[in-house]
Amino acid sequence: MKTTLQVLNELEGGGGIERYAIGGAMGATFYVEPLLTFDLDVFVLLPQNVGDLISLTALYEALRTRGYAEEDECVLIEGVPEVSSCL
Repeated sequence: MKTTLQVLNELEGGGGIERYAIGGAMGATFYVEPLLTFDLDVFVLLPQNVGDLISLTALYEALRTRGYAEEDECVLIEGVPEVSSCL
């Protein structure tokens, strides 16, 4: 998870995303008993867009330049699905 948080912080610092929050089971561990989970759900605020259409091209390209590619609705960082379908 350390690498994932580093990548998210780099994306935030570089303007690829405005902010992010951890959700799902991992986020719930702050409030409930820890439980086993195999993914990290991340919710992001995207930079302001000029038009009405939101494009994820810049975000996916920023991840590709770091060596990570999308697989179905997820982006795999270090072999674990890290970005949920809510992206």
